[in-house]
Amino acid sequence: MIREFGINKHGEQAHLLTLENDKYYVELTDCGAALVSYVLKETGTDICQGFTCAEGYDKGGSHGASVGRVCNRIRDKKFTLNGREYVIESGKPGRHLLHCGIYSLAHRMYSYEEQPGKVIFRITVKDGEGGFPGEADIAVTYALSEEGLTWSYTGTAKSDTLISMTNHAYFNLDGYMSESVLDHKLQVFADEFLEVDDEQMMTGTVLNVRGTPFDFREPKQIGEDLGSNDVQLKNGLGYDHHFIIPGTGMRKHAELTNGILKLTVFSDHPGVQVYSGNQLTGNYNFGKGGAHFPYRSAVCLETQYVPNAINCDGFEKPIVRAGKTVTHTTLFALEKI
Repeated sequence: MIREFGINKHGEQAHLLTLENDKYYVELTDCGAALVSYVLKETGTDICQGFTCAEGYDKGGSHGASVGRVCNRIRDKKFTLNGREYVIESGKPGRHLLHCGIYSLAHRMYSYEEQPGKVIFRITVKDGEGGFPGEADIAVTYALSEEGLTWSYTGTAKSDTLISMTNHAYFNLDGYMSESVLDHKLQVFADEFLEVDDEQMMTGTVLNVRGTPFDFREPKQIGEDLGSNDVQLKNGLGYDHHFIIPGTGMRKHAELTNGILKLTVFSDHPGVQVYSGNQLTGNYNFGKGGAHFPYRSAVCLETQYVPNAINCDGFEKPIVRAGKTVTHTTLFALEKI
């Protein structure tokens, strides 16, 4: 089913699309190729924060969106590719680039195609757009199975470029109206995470989780250590850190539970950014059900490449060469315990 979903800030008509099977009901929008709702039918719980129209997504940050062409941060808004330095036009204040600034695909209108059990969103990024080199065709696919919702992307470069996307869904297993996620238990299948400086920029230094508030190798409440006197928590304003998941291919990245539901995140990405909603303001308009999404009311589990990898040694860089294709897949498996 497709219905109109308001007009975005560029005057374009947005649409709301649905996917459904015996276990799940999902709503999506072509505005940012965003996940609007994710419902386990057995309980009727919608675990995803979202908005009622395109205007909400224009004004509400990256809720549920497919963020790119490069997600997360790039130091000093610049990088070098093929011996040439590129300076990115973020259109926003601040020293570093976050989610491509005003050029983020989170705020662009995608085309869409419905297929049985899936929706494919497509967009083309141009050479020089926002200062990035290279033209690329990008496809984002949402697909439902008996395990849950799969989000995947494919990027084909016409000339050398960077492609590193993530899904920026905000989850709360008590439902999107809940005012806190801090009592949820989180497990992250990582021994290491990346240091950030006091500008929330990844330094490239790898830290061990052992003996720190970042040790989620066994399940613990998200809020258990948030009040700790820890420099990394201070620098990140809470959890806003990348965890390196060992291995390759589809594997467990994280598991979230509230004692009733369990969300397990599988991905073939190198790692996952855990973000504890530190900059949710509670001042959002157009939230579903009149929700305003207050401070730390949801958590993001953003599978992705290492942030700022293009400027750091020792990490896989999200470079896609001309004529080549990159693809990554994430499964958000949702079940009743």
